[in-house]
Amino acid sequence: MEESKVTKDNVLKQALQRRQTTDLPSNFTYRMMQQVYVEDARKRKRATRLNYIMMAMVTAFMSILAVLSFVLYADISLKQIIQPFQEAFQLSTGWGFYIYIFLLVGVLLFVDSAVRRWYYKKHAK
Repeated sequence: MEESKVTKDNVLKQALQRRQTTDLPSNFTYRMMQQVYVEDARKRKRATRLNYIMMAMVTAFMSILAVLSFVLYADISLKQIIQPFQEAFQLSTGWGFYIYIFLLVGVLLFVDSAVRRWYYKKHAK
């Protein structure tokens, strides 16, 4: 029993002696820091995306809340709300203009956001 324990210890010692010890590559620190920077950029990109999603959700919620509070305050029926939209889609002069302005503002905000992201990405360093 004791002889098998000694043999196992000898085998383990021999295996540890035979293993080759290697040094880290000379650019190990640089590569590790590059991985850290890549991960940091990925986290920032995800945080930015989540911020945009949350901002859109809050904006939609606030818009719905404003419309509902106006409807309840002014005591307007659903038919009175839907009728102008039906007329707007029939190209009436009143609501078509407002829909055009709404879409134009949305496109301009999107373009502004894209240009700012591009500018800050280019001038980050």
